[in-house]
Parts: sequence; structure tokens; C-alpha cells
Amino acid sequence: MDALSHIIFDLDGTLINSKRGIEKSLSYAYNQLNLKPLPGGLPDQFIGAPFQWCFQSLLGFIKKDAALAIEHFRYYYNQNGWKENIPYPGISELLEELHFMGKQLYVATSKMETFAEKILKQHEFDKYISHLKGADYLGKKSNKAILVSDLLVTQ
Repeated sequence: MDALSHIIFDLDGTLINSKRGIEKSLSYAYNQLNLKPLPGGLPDQFIGAPFQWCFQSLLGFIKKDAALAIEHFRYYYNQNGWKENIPYPGISELLEELHFMGKQLYVATSKMETFAEKILKQHEFDKYISHLKGADYLGKKSNKAILVSDLLVTQ
């Protein structure tokens, strides 16, 4: 690990378990659209993927309906969903140890950057993270390769 000086983490499914907040936000969106709940619950691919892709490719929404569903999803997520995540065991200690070893720590996430900032602060991970890149509101910058590339350019 000594050879590594800069480490990039994902947020959802890596640092935090965000399934509960995402499930409840999706349930809220479906309820607002008068749709029946998803049989079988939340698809695993929904965690950490760009929402435009999730609603269109995984759930079969057309672009216009996906945009509306995402608005409802984000409404709930902004109010409650971002608070309903749990750090994985040992993550706080890992980040602290890496930080004190002099490693530069970064986060690149498909989650909207504003939500990612709140989550990092909520769990006090922000004190270890040098820089964060997250998705923009329109989802144009939600592809992980673009986010990592942007992160590398800013350093």
C-alpha cells in the first residue's frame, strides 16, 4: 500500500450501504406516479448507477416519464433518503488510517454531488476526502469514467 499515494473510492456500495434510502425514494416515486411497487424489490444494478439509465434501461420508462420519476425520487431523497444510509463496518477506521498514512483520498460517484457531500459530512468522512466528483443535476456528468477523468484533471 506504500506505493499508492492517491486512492479513489466510489460511494454507494463501497463506502456506504445506500440501499434503504434508494428503495424508499423509489417507492415514493412509484407512489407519486400511481404505479404498483416493483415486484421483487430494488434491482441490484440500481445501486450506484446513473438514474437516467436506471429508470429507462432497468425499469422501462420512456425519457419523459423517467424525468418525472427522477424528480419524485429526488424529492424524497433530498428530504430523507440521503440520511438513510449506513457506512460499511470498518470504513471510517480505514479512511482515517489511510489519511494518517499520508494518502490522498478521493470519491467519484454517480450520486448527485450535493447528496454525496451531505453523506460524507453526515458520517464525518469529509475530513479525510481531498476531493469529490459527483453527478450533476441533469445527469450529463454521471458516467463513472467521466467523473474519474474530471477528478484526475482537477488534481
